[in-house]
Amino acid sequence: MDYERSEILALSRAELYEKIWNLPTTKLAKQVGLSDVALGKICKKYSIPKPPLGYWAKRAHGKTVVQPPLPNLGDSRLEVIKIRKRPLVSAVLKPQSTVQEKEASILVPERLTSPHPLVKSAIDALKNSTPDETGILRSRTSGCLNVRVGRQSIGRAMRLMYSLIKALEARGSTVSVVERDRTHQTCVNILDETIEIELREGLNRREKQFTAAELRVREKSSWLRDRKEYELYPSGNFVFTILGYYGEGLRKVWSDGKRQRLENCLNSIIAGLGAAAEGQKALRSRREQREQERQEEQRRRWEEEERRRKEEEKIKHLEKLLANWNQSQKIRRFLAEVECAAIQIEDKKTANLTDWIAWARDYADSIDPIHLTFRSPSTPENDNDS
Repeated sequence: MDYERSEILALSRAELYEKIWNLPTTKLAKQVGLSDVALGKICKKYSIPKPPLGYWAKRAHGKTVVQPPLPNLGDSRLEVIKIRKRPLVSAVLKPQSTVQEKEASILVPERLTSPHPLVKSAIDALKNSTPDETGILRSRTSGCLNVRVGRQSIGRAMRLMYSLIKALEARGSTVSVVERDRTHQTCVNILDETIEIELREGLNRREKQFTAAELRVREKSSWLRDRKEYELYPSGNFVFTILGYYGEGLRKVWSDGKRQRLENCLNSIIAGLGAAAEGQKALRSRREQREQERQEEQRRRWEEEERRRKEEEKIKHLEKLLANWNQSQKIRRFLAEVECAAIQIEDKKTANLTDWIAWARDYADSIDPIHLTFRSPSTPENDNDS
């Protein structure tokens, strides 16, 4: 990467803090000439809080959002942030034309004199590996590049990988081997994204040549005698693959053909790696957007459920009040009938009946929501009299 011609942008922590809370990270990253991942790393390094998931959706719907204050670092040297804008991927990775592609072609050496450490490890591992039934070597040694070729093709494969790794490193990218699920994957870190790659040798088919012992066995069996069998063997043609899905329309495979060899495709491969990195960013951005939408939809459902629950509680409470009011009215009507009957039959009215009627009337008042709501508060004098 041509750092000397890169533009440097100076921002204070406060300025970046204001921008990050007023513009989505993906848009702000484009403005300052970085990827959203790189911008996130800067915010983490300088302790600048970022909006959480769902922030922009809530803000778009007029919801109240909490913005944490910018913490004080106590170090004036960290108050100014210098951002080196990165040239666009088209300028860094993609050849402008066929002429430029030829002029800037990546040379593959005819022999390796000082191989890259990853290449040297792969050479040693492959040479000590046992080929499978097709003659292909694939080392299980930790730290070995993901390369599957025949023994006769080790030299060419390693020269290709050496040239690709050196070209990527010259453009600011790195190559590493990552152990995953008992396998080792060759990973390219490009544009702050990790892309997995593989180099393998294709296979050809030929009629199997039997040993004398095998021929004698076949002669004894009529169904084997005339049966043709085939075997696979290394073809000498290489296939380079970008592993994983990074979006529609992106080239992922380069292979030897009648008119081209992989040695002449390294610029195109690097451009493809850059496109895959951008595609991975776009996929992640869409996933994050879908996650924000899912969380927003979940929040709306929760709010609707909460509103419905509270409404049901109000209805139940109202129905309970109505039932208590109806019950109190029935009790009062019943007591009125009891008193009327007692007056008509003088000898039936007793002190016990009077006390019971008073108690029943108090009970009716105690369950009557209207009486409880509008009754006059007792005064100290009344309390004393009682």
